[in-house]
Order: sequence, then C-alpha cells, then structure tokens
Amino acid sequence: MKKILFLTMTALLTSCTSNQQQTVTLSNEIDSLKAELSTYKEKYGELKTIDEKNNIFGIWELSHYVDDFGEKTQEGYIRTFCTGTFSNSATTNSELGVQFIIDKSGMRIQLYEYNRNHPIKGEGFFKFKAKRSDGETLEFKTYNAENGSNFVEEEYFEALMTFLQKEGEAKFIAESSSSSTLSNYKFSLTDTSYLKEALSKI
Repeated sequence: MKKILFLTMTALLTSCTSNQQQTVTLSNEIDSLKAELSTYKEKYGELKTIDEKNNIFGIWELSHYVDDFGEKTQEGYIRTFCTGTFSNSATTNSELGVQFIIDKSGMRIQLYEYNRNHPIKGEGFFKFKAKRSDGETLEFKTYNAENGSNFVEEEYFEALMTFLQKEGEAKFIAESSSSSTLSNYKFSLTDTSYLKEALSKI
C-alpha cells in the first residue's frame, strides 16, 4: 500500500513539474511575442487589418468619386496617404505628403511639398525607384500635369500594381529635373498588404 501511495505521489509531482515547465515555456513565448509586437508598433504604428464595414483594407481605403453636385457616384477608387521628405536647392529634408489614388483607369501618386493642401504641378516627368522589404526593386515614371495630377505612365502601371499587391514595406525615391533645380522625394508605405482585396470592391 505504501509503495502504491509513493508511486502515486511521485507521478503527481512529476506531472506538476511538467505542467509548471510548460506554463513557464508558454509564458516566455507570450512575452517574446508581446515584445516583437511592441517593437513593430514603435517602428510602423498600429497593425492594419481589414474592416470592410468602414471600407478599410490595411493602409488602403475605399472611397468614391463625387459628381458636380457633390454627391457620391458608383465609381470607386482606392487611396492611401503617407509622409516623407523632399529636398532641393531651397530646402533639405522638409516634410512631404504623399497620396496614392488607384482606380480602374490608372494610378496617381500626388506629392505635396511641405505637406500642404495642394500638390505640386507642371513638373513634367518624375523618375521613381521603389524597393520592397524582400529586396525586390522597380523603376517607373510618372507625368505631373499642370493641374497637379501625377499619373503613373501606362507602360508601368501593371508592373507597379503587381509590386504593390505584395506584403511588407515599400520604399520610394523620386527625382524631378524639369525645372532649373533638382528635386528629390523620399517616402515609404509601411505595409502594402490587402490592396488586392480593396481593388476587388471597385
């Protein structure tokens, strides 16, 4: 009887020790994940997810054009906004606002020097270079019209769309030399995930 009791107690103690070890291991894994999440948020901000009710797809937002009466039409587009810096002979690393606008007909990358309300205009061609977090690179051109629209040239549209429909950060640099001074622009999209899902709604 004593032998049976001893074996039972030994089994219980072994089980408790094993459970404690598993609990400690699990706790350490949770702490590690929390630390990684905290580091990510410090670098990139809050995690972006899909919220179809509010037309949010990660960093991308579904919106609609309006008619002459200011009423929403059925023609949708996808947009996102980020900030960066620009430099020229008059300034260095000044604030830059950037807005991507994508619809069925093409893509615009609007550039707002000093992050003001009106985009730059009439600069002609911009040369862009882009690089993903996985190392993939892409070069393309845009044309900046007199009204401020900065359209991605048609020949680069499909390649850029494919480039943006992958996960992870995408960095961009752009250069304009159409004026008397050389201007450089730098910005990045923190995570381009969910663009495909957003595009399916327009």
